[in-house]
This record gives sequence, structure tokens and C-alpha cells, in this order.
Amino acid sequence: MSARILKDQSADLQFARNVLSKGSVVSLPTETVYGLACNALDKDAVRAIFEIKGRPLTDPLIVHIDSMEMASSVAIFSDRAYRLAEYFWPGPLTIILPKKDCIPSIVCAGLSTVGVRLPSNTLMQKVIKYCGFPLAAPSANPFGYISPTSPEPVLKTIGNKVSGVFDGGVCKFGVESTVVDLSNPKKIILLRPGPISSVEIEEVLSLPVFNRVVHNEPESVSISPGQHSKHYSPETTLIIFEDDSFIDINENDAVIYLQRPIRKGANFYYLSDNGDWKEICHSLFNLLYKLDQDSKILRIFIQVVKDDHPYALVYRDRVHRAAFKSLG
Repeated sequence: MSARILKDQSADLQFARNVLSKGSVVSLPTETVYGLACNALDKDAVRAIFEIKGRPLTDPLIVHIDSMEMASSVAIFSDRAYRLAEYFWPGPLTIILPKKDCIPSIVCAGLSTVGVRLPSNTLMQKVIKYCGFPLAAPSANPFGYISPTSPEPVLKTIGNKVSGVFDGGVCKFGVESTVVDLSNPKKIILLRPGPISSVEIEEVLSLPVFNRVVHNEPESVSISPGQHSKHYSPETTLIIFEDDSFIDINENDAVIYLQRPIRKGANFYYLSDNGDWKEICHSLFNLLYKLDQDSKILRIFIQVVKDDHPYALVYRDRVHRAAFKSLG
């Protein structure tokens, strides 16, 4: 049975509260990507999310809250954590902190830490407030597949496994949140690059941020989502290139450029008119999903270049995890 399509209206908010209170799962938009949400305090509901996604229990979930009061009920906040939360929340920043006992072990892959985030998407905030409990919400897609940035991919891939899908339009950022680990009092560690850069975090805390972006295998326990070597991947073979002179394309290939290419034709696509990195990241998953749904396309070539822009680092992280191989 297909999921009920939900809108930002009182009857649907009441429906969401009822089903989430009973241990069911719904899909909700955030400002980053669409999430698959359940009551974070209900271990059976959390287990259902892992089963729906086919996600290994070694990959922890992020707990979404609607206020600092709720955040403090699920995690132990240090002064540094309060400063980051005050500056960046609501927004696309997940903070890893020591967890409180109310958070089931299954949420955190058995670890003593939990990722917490206050999203800026008003619909997500409203549902959490309606429910009165935090929501565990990984991306609303089969594990390892392209993250959804609109409701359509959710409905197509897992729509028959959830109670409802909120239609909140297209997500603002289109890539997952930045994850920073503050559980170690001696170090601030960036675990996943995202819309908030390590430089911005350093400016707020006046302390260095250490990069520990890793490429784990599914059987390895991760402290943060987004650390597997193979992730965000289309079913179609995805091949990275920097110089398109290495590409030998045919009619069943698609080529994605960062900005509008000089080359013209049905095979050629681009992520931004003028190479704007925010627009590139925002367009990435949506275009990959669109091309992956075209049965005539057998290979997708995607451009990656060296650039120090914070969003370029996010883009490279996502594409390298999604890709099959590189050329050049």
C-alpha cells in the first residue's frame, strides 16, 4: 500500500503525531534532504527504520529536536556545544555529544555518543513540536542509494513501507548536514563536511577543527552517518572525470559538468549555470536520481575538480563515495 501524502495542515500533523506515537515511520523534509523519521525514544520504531532502509546497525542515526530544552534531554552539552548550537541552530549542523540514558543504544550503534540537530525546516520543527518527542531521522532512501531532495524519490523507493510522506517541496541545501564531534573535550573533529564549514566552526569557537573524514565499510561501527566508502550511489555506473578529453561517450552515456558546457547535445548535463558551488551541491542528488531513472543511460560521467571552496569539499566527498571509478 502506498504512503499517505501529507501536507503542512492540522489534520496531517495530527495524523503524523498519532502514527509516530504508535511506533510508525513517516518521511519528512529537512533543509538538507528528506528524512525517514520515527520516535527516537522508541527502540522498536528505530529498529523499523533500519529494516526499511536496509541500513546496517553499525551506522548510527541523528536525533532531531525542536529546542535546546529537548536537546538537553537527549545529550550532555558542554560550553562549546552550547556556543555552536546558539550560533548555528536551527540549521544544518549535527553535533556529536555524550548521550543520555533515554536514547536507546540502537540509535547510536551501541556507542555512548549521539548526533543531535535542530533543523531549520519549519515543517520538520512543527512535527517534532506536535509530537513532543525527538525524532530519529536518517535520509529517506534505501541504504547507500542517492539521498532524496524532494518527495518523489521517497514515494518511489520506500513509499510502500511508511505511513506517510510529507510533501515539503525541494530541500534548500540538497546535501546532508555537517557533522562535528564534540564528545572529546580535547579535540573538535569534523566527521562529515556539509553546508557549515570547519572554518565557520573555528571562527565561533576560536579553536582548531581536525578533519577525520573516513571511508568505513558497513560492518565497521561509525560514530557518524555518511562515513561509508560506498554511499549516495546510483544504480547506474558513475565515473568521475576532471578532464573530458578522457571520455569516450556513446548514446547510452550521460555526462554531468559542474557548469554549462560548451559541448551541446542530449548527453550533456550541468549542475550550475555559472559554477556556483552552492547551486552545484543543491542540484547534485536531484540530477543523479533523474538520470538513474532513465533506463537508456548505462553510464554516468561526472566532473570533479580541485577547489578549496567549502562547498567544493562537500561535493567531492559525496561524489567520491557515490562513484564506481575515476578517469584521468
